Amino acid sequence: MRLKCGRNFSAAVPIRLYLLPTLAFADGIGIIRPDTTTFLDSMMRDNSVLRVDEVKIGSTTHYRGKPIESCDVLPSSGVVLVSLRRGINERDFIFNPPPNTVINSGDTLIVIGNPEQLEFLRGKLSK
Repeated sequence: MRLKCGRNFSAAVPIRLYLLPTLAFADGIGIIRPDTTTFLDSMMRDNSVLRVDEVKIGSTTHYRGKPIESCDVLPSSGVVLVSLRRGINERDFIFNPPPNTVINSGDTLIVIGNPEQLEFLRGKLSK
Protein backbone atom coordinates (compact mmCIF):
# COMPACT_ATOMS: atom_id res chain seq x y z
CA MET A 1 0.00 0.00 0.00
CA ARG A 2 1.29 3.47 -0.81
CA LEU A 3 0.75 6.35 1.56
CA LYS A 4 0.74 9.87 0.20
CA CYS A 5 3.08 11.89 2.41
CA GLY A 6 2.99 15.24 0.69
CA ARG A 7 2.02 16.99 -2.52
CA ASN A 8 4.70 15.39 -4.72
CA PHE A 9 5.99 12.57 -2.58
CA SER A 10 4.69 9.14 -1.75
CA ALA A 11 6.39 6.23 -0.08
CA ALA A 12 5.77 2.55 0.27
CA VAL A 13 5.27 2.02 3.99
CA PRO A 14 3.78 -0.88 5.94
CA ILE A 15 0.42 0.08 7.46
CA ARG A 16 -1.31 -2.01 10.06
CA LEU A 17 -4.92 -2.46 8.95
CA TYR A 18 -6.28 -1.87 12.46
CA LEU A 19 -4.86 1.67 12.32
CA LEU A 20 -6.67 2.65 9.13
CA PRO A 21 -9.83 3.92 10.89
CA THR A 22 -7.68 6.43 12.79
CA LEU A 23 -6.40 8.18 9.68
CA ALA A 24 -7.70 11.72 9.27
CA PHE A 25 -7.84 13.60 6.00
CA ALA A 26 -7.48 17.32 5.41
CA ASP A 27 -7.52 18.87 1.94
CA GLY A 28 -7.17 15.41 0.38
CA ILE A 29 -3.81 14.73 2.02
CA GLY A 30 -3.64 11.79 4.44
CA ILE A 31 -2.48 12.87 7.88
CA ILE A 32 -1.83 10.42 10.68
CA ARG A 33 -2.83 11.75 14.09
CA PRO A 34 -0.32 9.96 16.34
CA ASP A 35 -1.54 11.26 19.71
CA THR A 36 -5.16 10.45 18.88
CA THR A 37 -4.15 7.02 17.65
CA THR A 38 -2.13 6.39 20.81
CA PHE A 39 -5.01 7.54 23.03
CA LEU A 40 -7.57 5.33 21.30
CA ASP A 41 -5.19 2.40 21.16
CA SER A 42 -4.39 2.65 24.87
CA MET A 43 -8.07 3.06 25.74
CA MET A 44 -9.06 -0.01 23.72
CA ARG A 45 -6.08 -2.32 24.37
CA ASP A 46 -4.05 -1.38 27.44
CA ASN A 47 -6.41 -2.58 30.19
CA SER A 48 -7.87 0.90 30.42
CA VAL A 49 -11.16 1.09 32.23
CA LEU A 50 -12.37 3.84 29.89
CA ARG A 51 -14.89 2.93 27.23
CA VAL A 52 -16.69 4.75 24.47
CA ASP A 53 -20.28 3.63 24.94
CA GLU A 54 -23.87 4.62 24.36
CA VAL A 55 -26.66 5.40 26.78
CA LYS A 56 -30.23 5.38 25.49
CA ILE A 57 -32.65 7.95 26.92
CA GLY A 58 -35.65 6.10 28.32
CA SER A 59 -39.30 7.03 28.05
CA THR A 60 -39.85 7.53 31.79
CA THR A 61 -36.68 9.31 32.94
CA HIS A 62 -37.41 12.74 34.38
CA TYR A 63 -34.50 14.16 32.32
CA ARG A 64 -36.35 13.77 28.99
CA GLY A 65 -37.58 17.05 27.57
CA LYS A 66 -34.91 19.00 29.44
CA PRO A 67 -31.76 20.70 28.09
CA ILE A 68 -28.39 19.07 28.68
CA GLU A 69 -27.34 21.99 30.91
CA SER A 70 -30.05 21.06 33.43
CA CYS A 71 -29.19 17.35 33.31
CA ASP A 72 -27.17 17.26 36.54
CA VAL A 73 -26.57 13.52 36.19
CA LEU A 74 -24.03 14.08 33.38
CA PRO A 75 -21.45 16.02 35.44
CA SER A 76 -22.15 13.99 38.58
CA SER A 77 -21.56 10.72 36.70
CA GLY A 78 -18.13 11.86 35.52
CA VAL A 79 -18.62 10.80 31.89
CA VAL A 80 -17.57 12.89 28.91
CA LEU A 81 -20.43 13.56 26.49
CA VAL A 82 -19.13 13.22 22.94
CA SER A 83 -22.28 13.17 20.85
CA LEU A 84 -26.04 12.82 20.85
CA ARG A 85 -27.81 10.70 18.27
CA ARG A 86 -31.34 11.67 17.39
CA GLY A 87 -32.95 9.50 14.73
CA ILE A 88 -31.72 6.50 12.82
CA ASN A 89 -29.69 7.96 9.96
CA GLU A 90 -25.90 8.10 10.18
CA ARG A 91 -26.06 11.90 9.89
CA ASP A 92 -28.34 12.24 12.89
CA PHE A 93 -25.46 12.85 15.31
CA ILE A 94 -24.99 16.14 17.13
CA PHE A 95 -21.28 16.20 17.96
CA ASN A 96 -20.40 18.03 21.16
CA PRO A 97 -24.04 19.05 21.65
CA PRO A 98 -24.54 22.58 22.99
CA PRO A 99 -25.86 22.95 26.55
CA ASN A 100 -29.30 24.08 25.33
CA THR A 101 -29.85 20.83 23.37
CA VAL A 102 -33.00 19.15 24.69
CA ILE A 103 -32.77 15.45 25.53
CA ASN A 104 -35.68 13.41 24.16
CA SER A 105 -36.88 9.89 24.78
CA GLY A 106 -35.19 7.59 22.27
CA ASP A 107 -32.07 9.77 21.93
CA THR A 108 -28.73 8.06 22.41
CA LEU A 109 -25.81 9.71 24.17
CA ILE A 110 -22.32 8.70 23.07
CA VAL A 111 -20.08 9.04 26.12
CA ILE A 112 -16.64 8.13 27.45
CA GLY A 113 -16.46 6.71 30.95
CA ASN A 114 -15.56 3.76 33.13
CA PRO A 115 -18.03 0.89 33.73
CA GLU A 116 -19.24 2.30 37.07
CA GLN A 117 -19.90 5.74 35.56
CA LEU A 118 -21.75 4.19 32.63
CA GLU A 119 -23.87 2.00 34.91
CA PHE A 120 -24.76 5.00 37.09
CA LEU A 121 -25.72 7.07 34.04
CA ARG A 122 -27.82 4.28 32.54
CA GLY A 123 -29.62 3.88 35.86
CA LYS A 124 -30.67 7.52 35.73
CA LEU A 125 -31.36 7.99 32.00
CA SER A 126 -32.46 4.63 30.61
CA LYS A 127 -35.66 4.28 32.65
